[in-house]
Amino acid sequence: MGPRPEGPRECLVTNHSAEYLLRLTDETETAVLRALAGRTLAEGLDELRAVDRAAAAPAPEPPLLAPSH
Repeated sequence: MGPRPEGPRECLVTNHSAEYLLRLTDETETAVLRALAGRTLAEGLDELRAVDRAAAAPAPEPPLLAPSH
């Protein structure tokens, strides 16, 4: 399949990927800023401590199955 006779063949991805990625970056930055809005360093530290406690906690024992008769 060759180029169309009515004009040069263009690549949709090549022509518009930079603009698409800039928009995606802007949307991501906005979402991150919204997620961080109103949070304090103290709250972040509390969350990190909770994660640390959960990681250090022993794994729960699987429940014992009752024998079937």
